[in-house]
Amino acid sequence: MPYLQPQTNNYFGFMPTASQGTLVQCNPYLVSSSEGSDINIGDCVMITTIGTARVITGAFVPTSSMAIAGVAASYVAANTGSTGALLNNNTSQMVLVYDDPGQKFVVCDTTSGVIGTQLGIGKNYAVLATGCVGSTGASSVLHRSVQALSGVTSTAAGAFHVLGLHPIENGVHSTVGAATAGSAVNVRKWVGVFTAQVTNQGLSSGNLNTIVNTTS
Repeated sequence: MPYLQPQTNNYFGFMPTASQGTLVQCNPYLVSSSEGSDINIGDCVMITTIGTARVITGAFVPTSSMAIAGVAASYVAANTGSTGALLNNNTSQMVLVYDDPGQKFVVCDTTSGVIGTQLGIGKNYAVLATGCVGSTGASSVLHRSVQALSGVTSTAAGAFHVLGLHPIENGVHSTVGAATAGSAVNVRKWVGVFTAQVTNQGLSSGNLNTIVNTTS
């Protein structure tokens, strides 16, 4: 995959990664017509109080009422969703989401918030939804996410648990610490899992059987 480049701040959001023979789960979610932000491929999404999907915002960490549903596998433009969308219409008004709670993802850290040395492994980090240093925003052509890990925000309540470097990095960590701004060559691709993720077996919040998001 072309975005898997070592030591490069080419942000692409989150993409599922799996060992040979492992299946990746993907399900459709309704999107409200009043959802005012694009959902780009690789964006983390959460569930609203009406059971629709929306993109996360800010430096995101989960709470007891706000968790990640998964990662968008398709693009939905702002204000083009529909709570009346039907699967048999092959509609573009729904978003496909990688939503298996055990799914591992690969993601960048950022030049302003590198995770740094191997001491960053096993910690939880916030997800920076927008404004990553070196990013000019999501592409209007590729619709690829620019979300990344905030390496300066390492807390027990972080959204993403880092398990290790992606093999593309050849086991080479950065030479700077987690709280130090670095150049693009200090950026790494990391593999991990979300710390708090709802499980979707349907298209409404009433079907969620773990954390139910209450932010609309």
